[in-house]
Amino acid sequence: MGKGYWKMPKELVQYPQVREAIATEASRLLHYIRTAHNPGVVWHAWKKRTRRFLQDAHRFVRSHYMREKATAAGRLTEARRLHTEGHSTDQDLAEEEKIYVETEDLWKLYYSDLKFDVHAGKNERSTAHFFRPPTKLLYKTPVRSVNQRDGTVSTDPDAIQREFVDHWTRVMRDDDPAPPKRAARRRLLRVLQKRLTAEDRDALEEDITGSELQRSIETMAPHRTPGPDGFSACFYQVAPAVFGEILSIVFNYQLNRGILLKCQRTSEVVLLFKKNDRADPGNYRPISLMPVEVKILCRALSHRLSSLLPRLVLPAQKGFVHGQRLHDHTVFMLDLQHTCTVRNQEGYAAFLDFAKAYDRVSWTYLFDTLDTFGFGPKFIAWIRLLYTNPLVHLRINGIKSTPTHPNRGVKQGDPLSSLLFVLSLEPLNQLLHNHEEYGIELTMDHTATTLMFADDTTLLAGRIAHLQAQLELVSQFWC
Repeated sequence: MGKGYWKMPKELVQYPQVREAIATEASRLLHYIRTAHNPGVVWHAWKKRTRRFLQDAHRFVRSHYMREKATAAGRLTEARRLHTEGHSTDQDLAEEEKIYVETEDLWKLYYSDLKFDVHAGKNERSTAHFFRPPTKLLYKTPVRSVNQRDGTVSTDPDAIQREFVDHWTRVMRDDDPAPPKRAARRRLLRVLQKRLTAEDRDALEEDITGSELQRSIETMAPHRTPGPDGFSACFYQVAPAVFGEILSIVFNYQLNRGILLKCQRTSEVVLLFKKNDRADPGNYRPISLMPVEVKILCRALSHRLSSLLPRLVLPAQKGFVHGQRLHDHTVFMLDLQHTCTVRNQEGYAAFLDFAKAYDRVSWTYLFDTLDTFGFGPKFIAWIRLLYTNPLVHLRINGIKSTPTHPNRGVKQGDPLSSLLFVLSLEPLNQLLHNHEEYGIELTMDHTATTLMFADDTTLLAGRIAHLQAQLELVSQFWC
């Protein structure tokens, strides 16, 4: 497998000298970038220099340890030789053995302290790390073969790379020359009944501030896999207030230009195996490894948006909506089944799973949806900024592919994407809700038509014919 790109070692920021150097240089950068003609270029150049510094620091730390260990080992070997030849006492040998053990223990203690901090922070609390599945390493198994489009199976590494890249390029890109059905889309979006209030719209239109980005930095998991630049969140957490101000200047400047820096638009996609045949490229989930600085921006935007989502989305949607829980649907289905049984009432459910739903969201449709909800031009401009000319490299078996230029889909691994995805599905939710005549009547004023958790959709109908009618509504949405 390929080696992959450089990622900042998490133990590096534990050194006081390194932390002080990062904080000092960041403060100097903030002073300079406030009046810079092109803050984006200044920021990019500073990161390149800082990356070289961190790489050099990491090499120095490792080489320093290796030199100390080699010196202690050499002294111990010489002490043993002298002791064997009778030129030194037992006490002399014991002292050299003690020095060697202390040298090893010093570094072992340092790394064990780091491991303890990670263990205490993750394994002793109800974190995602604590509840991770025990078979997670199976998802990192290299791809040994691939089902080719001609029906054959190949174990050739070049064929594996080619087929996987071709498959996911087709998923990420819509090269259909047919023009979008804008009239049909407008008719679909007209079903939306909820709108942002003027107050909510104005709040979303405000500038992204350094304090918002600082809050995003401080609340991020410090050691998650970074993007291609190699900087994880722990780097920014050395001086969150300073980096928050720097990034606010950079992002607001790039917003005025209408495009992010190339390094900010570039991400790597790794594929996590889901189930069934490993040789089928479609049996993997794409996870975008974005630059952490872009995740910081997305986190700030999602923080603004998440509090407004319950006012725009019908209660049938439980996915990623603040205050909603998946198990409410589970309890409701059990109660619904019991009610239909007791009443001897006819009822049907269809469980739908839309293939590659995240990856096939039309960007123009997404922007039209946001506009219909009443989002202002500046907030939509922030979303457009994140989806303007992205560059994606797929990493298959550690090998980086040539760049792909997606023109649809929301990124899995982006904290903002799940909220945008739910908003893009709301016309379907509203469309099904509007046709209560197809649902299961529970009371005089409540009829159940659908349950949703993101794109996992359950249709509820009183008759088979009504269920078929609901499926036709779904086909209108996806066509």
